[in-house]
Amino acid sequence: MALPWGVKEPVAIEYSEAVSKYMESVDEVEVEGQKAKILKAGVKERNGEATLIYRYQLV
Repeated sequence: MALPWGVKEPVAIEYSEAVSKYMESVDEVEVEGQKAKILKAGVKERNGEATLIYRYQLV
């Protein structure tokens, strides 16, 4: 099994709650043609900006 990867993506502040709820509902996704399991995800808000931070692992 591959090592987990961490990703940070900027999110528009007005969509941060919707993105957070969506990421909670996602279990597996496809990344570059391979299945990946979402291990942990959340949106951090700081100084009027929001960032989606998540970890995934190729399966």
